[in-house]
Amino acid sequence: MKKKEKAEELWQEFLKQQPTNEDLRYIIERVESLREQAWQQLLKQQPTNEDLRHIIERVESLREQARSLLTRTKKEILEDMRQL
Repeated sequence: MKKKEKAEELWQEFLKQQPTNEDLRYIIERVESLREQAWQQLLKQQPTNEDLRHIIERVESLREQARSLLTRTKKEILEDMRQL
């Protein structure tokens, strides 16, 4: 079995285990061959700001996509309001 086929087989097995967002972040960060699939799955599972910040800090190839999805916190909005 080729490496790509094995990766796909393992990915399908992994999905059956209903991975958490934290599980997916681990795959995104450490398994380049499955990064895009794990990212798409994370998006389906509605990533938290914490998930997105993790990706921004650790995965350069997804940094801009994650940054564009990041929701500003109340604290950040209030800080901007104070500067008015």
